[in-house]
Amino acid sequence: MKKELRSKSKRKWIVGGAAFFGAAALLTTGFATWIVGVSNTEVDGTISVAVDTATNKSVNLAVTLTDSAIKLAETEAHTASAGEIISTSADVDGDLEISGTITLSYGKDFEISSYSKLALSFPTDAGVEYINGAVAATAENTFYDAETRTGKAYISLPTEIDLTAEIEAATELNGTKTATKDFTLTISWGEFFGGASPLSYYNGLASTMTTQEKTVLAGQAEKELNAMKNVMTGNLLLKATLA
Repeated sequence: MKKELRSKSKRKWIVGGAAFFGAAALLTTGFATWIVGVSNTEVDGTISVAVDTATNKSVNLAVTLTDSAIKLAETEAHTASAGEIISTSADVDGDLEISGTITLSYGKDFEISSYSKLALSFPTDAGVEYINGAVAATAENTFYDAETRTGKAYISLPTEIDLTAEIEAATELNGTKTATKDFTLTISWGEFFGGASPLSYYNGLASTMTTQEKTVLAGQAEKELNAMKNVMTGNLLLKATLA
């Protein structure tokens, strides 16, 4: 309130003085224009900046086969004894092993704790360039006990490869971890042959048969083995999935 009173008093004085000098001298007076204000067109300020962190959750699985060829044949020479219907030549060359290297690379933020192995399978929708899942016998290719053996696999493979130790020992470079493992897999004979080799399977059946039944079985075995050769010769796709 004190400030306001002083302001009014000053205005009165200015007006009264102007009237006095004007009456005495008839002078023309004027007032300059005062521009009053605060000019402040710039201001400095501090901005608080938050930046999201970057995470590396990439993963890459590579399987390189150094030995990818198998041969479906007996691995040991055998001379048929009395009552048996199948033998081998002296120079058997069956090869049911494949080998290679697994390389698993993943970002340091990838949830590797959820995985510990490779799941292995023969996919059934591989495409025309592969055997297209033809690891199972069809009714047309089965001549002995077709009712129970149709659809059984000619061969099988281990269902998984354990990677626990390799993941624990993984090395890290620039935020990427790498685990490697050399492996050898042995392909097994499938349930079409009772999990045994064809020689053992057919000779086992023959051991309880009459001579006439053995003759029939020998003809059936020949047809089945030739049918397997026709179906299985080519490229078979092996699928490995991180699990």
